[in-house]
Amino acid sequence: MIFKRPPSASTVNSLIGVNTDVVGNVRFRGGLRVEGTITGDVIEDDDLSTLVIVKGGHIIGSIKSSQAVIDGPVDGSLVCDTLDLLPNAILNGDISYRILTLKVGAEVTGKLTY
Repeated sequence: MIFKRPPSASTVNSLIGVNTDVVGNVRFRGGLRVEGTITGDVIEDDDLSTLVIVKGGHIIGSIKSSQAVIDGPVDGSLVCDTLDLLPNAILNGDISYRILTLKVGAEVTGKLTY
C-alpha cells in the first residue's frame, strides 16, 4: 500500500522570483519564498506556513507567519512563532516571537517581544 505524506510546512508552494516586484498585500498558505520585492503586508492563511526571504529578497510591510527564515531586509513589523534570522537579515520594525534564532551579522532595529 502506498501512503502519501501531507506537504510539510517547509514546502515552497509559491515563489516571488528575482526581478519581480509585487505591490499589494500577499496572502499565502504552505511555503512562500521571496527572492524579489513585496511592498505590502504578507499574511499566512493557515497556522502551518513558512516564509523564506533569501538574500536579495525584500519586504516592505508587516509579516504574519508561523515560521519565518529571513536572510534579507524587512521594513515592517513581524509576528511569528519560530523566527530564524540569518547573517544578511536586516529588520526595521518590532518583532513578536516564541522561538528566535539570531545568526552573527543579522541586524534588528525595533522592539523584541517574547
